[in-house]
Amino acid sequence: MQALKRLRRLFIAACGLILLLGTLAALPAAAQTADYQVRPRLDFTFLHLGLEMQVDPQQGAVAGEAAWRVEANVDGADSLVLDAAHMEIESVSVDEAEADYHMHNDSLFVFVADSTVRGAIHRVNVTYRAEPRFGLLRSDNGTVWTSRLPLSNRHWVPLPDHPRVRFTLALSVSVPSGYRVMAPGRRTGEQLESVDRVTYRFESAEALAAPDLAWAVGRLEVDETSFGSKRIQLYTEQGAAGDSLRQALLEEAYETLDELEEAAGREYPVHGCTCCCWTITSGRPRAGAPPRSSSTGIWDPCRRSCEGGWPPSGSEPGSARSAGPTPRP
Repeated sequence: MQALKRLRRLFIAACGLILLLGTLAALPAAAQTADYQVRPRLDFTFLHLGLEMQVDPQQGAVAGEAAWRVEANVDGADSLVLDAAHMEIESVSVDEAEADYHMHNDSLFVFVADSTVRGAIHRVNVTYRAEPRFGLLRSDNGTVWTSRLPLSNRHWVPLPDHPRVRFTLALSVSVPSGYRVMAPGRRTGEQLESVDRVTYRFESAEALAAPDLAWAVGRLEVDETSFGSKRIQLYTEQGAAGDSLRQALLEEAYETLDELEEAAGREYPVHGCTCCCWTITSGRPRAGAPPRSSSTGIWDPCRRSCEGGWPPSGSEPGSARSAGPTPRP
């Protein structure tokens, strides 16, 4: 234990300000409700998002297509509203037919050709470009990640940006070769598109709250261990952490999951947890609020990322845990 404490102090002294994000879908959106409407008008239920993005980490630019599957909640709705702040909308379609749309006050109004019937399923596709001035952060080493501040996701993807909106996800992110992507859900594929670009794919069958949609892109190293049938992943910037520190962080996450299961008396309910760390030693993030740190900043996010995966009381637990190997680097 004393050795770990010394390791923590040494790493903090060596790296300056350390920022660790928890699970990219971890911190409960309910904890950040001050900026949201209490009872938003939702004429549609947002069931699923298929999002394809190209990310330019140097420019902090995003080009994408958001494919929504929605269900009408009322009869007679003639438009669907998405939050889309300072975006260039290139095209919109509803049920594979070109649709009229209008931008007003950072909202995208998509007009449905025929007024809706309650329970009807529609597919809404939006092609867009964005260079967010808010909602993206950058480390000194060029890692770019979403800030997850309230009302920030609308700056890089058109969506109903409210914690009451939950949907499943299929995410595809194209980045320059040499970069990795961290995102919620399970990574389902990695494909070299050309000598210059690689695409990473993720899926989440567990519904995410809209503010919990997030990602990070950088020159990252990945370490994993198993917690029974679940995975613990650690992303670090190349050269930012030595083998001993990465091992210690994995052990911290493993022990946290074990403590959570013992305290709750049931299995951890999602497929695993993910944490990451990178350094900011000078200057300011590109956009959004500057990160905060504390003397325990390097360890708290591992616990927060695990605790954040625990759903509200009454949610169904995940698959049964079996004895797994001890953490490894």
